[in-house]
Amino acid sequence: MAGSALDDRLARLGREIEAARARLAKRASLEHDEIGDLLGTINDDFEAVAHEEEAAAHAAYDRIEARLAELQPLLAALPR
Repeated sequence: MAGSALDDRLARLGREIEAARARLAKRASLEHDEIGDLLGTINDDFEAVAHEEEAAAHAAYDRIEARLAELQPLLAALPR
C-alpha cells in the first residue's frame, strides 16, 4: 500500500512539473530564464528520488511540492 502512495505522488508531481514546463515554454521572451533554471533544478531533484526508503522518498516529495508551490506565483505572472 505504501508503494502505491509513493507511485501516486510520483505521477502527480511529474504532471505538475510537466505543466509548469509547458507554461514556461509559452513565454514570449527569455526574460524569465531564472524560472526555467529553478524548474530544471526541481526536475533534477524529482528524478533523483529513490523509492527504496519510503520515509526519505516522502520527505523528498514534500520538499519538491513546497518548491513547486513557491514557483506557482512566478509562473502565474508570465504572459499567457
